[in-house]
Amino acid sequence: MNLRELEKAGIIHREVYNEVPLRVEYSLTERGRSLRHILESMSDWGTKLIEERREAGEDIEILAPNDKGLRIKD
Repeated sequence: MNLRELEKAGIIHREVYNEVPLRVEYSLTERGRSLRHILESMSDWGTKLIEERREAGEDIEILAPNDKGLRIKD
């Protein structure tokens, strides 16, 4: 899902500022904030899965921890 689709679904709000260069800010709507518990549960599930796979002997390396998520090398 891209930003425009999230906006159309009412999950994010897009604010465009008439500046040069053009500035756009995104924020969560109330509907978007209501997803927080679901996203936290998914994050917890992913963390647990990584731990389980490491305990099973898999060599899992986190390649790029950042605010956009994690890339995992299998």
